[in-house]
Amino acid sequence: MSDGYPLAMLINLRERRYQGALADEKHKKQLLQLAAQELESKKQELSDYLAYREEEIERRYQEILDSVKTQEEIAAFNSGLGLLYEKESVLKAEIAELNQKMQAARSALDKAREQVVVAHKAVQKLESHREIWLAEQRRLLEYKADLEMEDFRVKKPEY
Repeated sequence: MSDGYPLAMLINLRERRYQGALADEKHKKQLLQLAAQELESKKQELSDYLAYREEEIERRYQEILDSVKTQEEIAAFNSGLGLLYEKESVLKAEIAELNQKMQAARSALDKAREQVVVAHKAVQKLESHREIWLAEQRRLLEYKADLEMEDFRVKKPEY
């Protein structure tokens, strides 16, 4: 029997790759969770802002309702309302961007999971090869032992 399994170093390499793929999958999963939390936070921010905006618009209209305003003051009022609506658009754009980021993180996680499966299959293939090789080595040793036993046959005494 030889010193050991000839592909032992290759098994070690593939096991390290498998462990690396698992670590990468864990990292990608964390990134996806962070992206989901960020998205949820931004959605909540938008929801809070919409409630605030409605209250602010109502407050501003109540403020100018019974007063006479100049053209410049009305323009400034309308400009202020426009800014309130613009902030909503900015938040919606950020939500769309975060949705894309989350989709990218999800696809990266799927790819990482595929890599884990591929790495695991590679390790399993070599492990099954090693089992076959060990069985062959045992058969070879038994065969050699049988050959040695044949060399030690007892001679019959001659009378």
